[in-house]
Amino acid sequence: GRRPMLYTDNGDWGKLGPHGKVAPFADYPLWLAAVVPEPSFRKFIPAPWKDVACWQYTFSRRVPGINANVDGDVFFGDLGAWRDIGR
Repeated sequence: GRRPMLYTDNGDWGKLGPHGKVAPFADYPLWLAAVVPEPSFRKFIPAPWKDVACWQYTFSRRVPGINANVDGDVFFGDLGAWRDIGR
């Protein structure tokens, strides 16, 4: 009963086929993994999206208290928008 956010990179999403097959997903927010400098990640946004809700910029960020690498991500919105995802 919740609206999903889709997580992908351009390479994986492109394997799904032509734009028409993925068009039904265009209303879901996109979380894009693209380990490239900002703003060049935008050229990796797959069709049919024009923008992303989140961008994963690394797989190897260090965070105090966690003894392993973690993902580094940016959310393009405020706290209210974050809470609205999945409603």
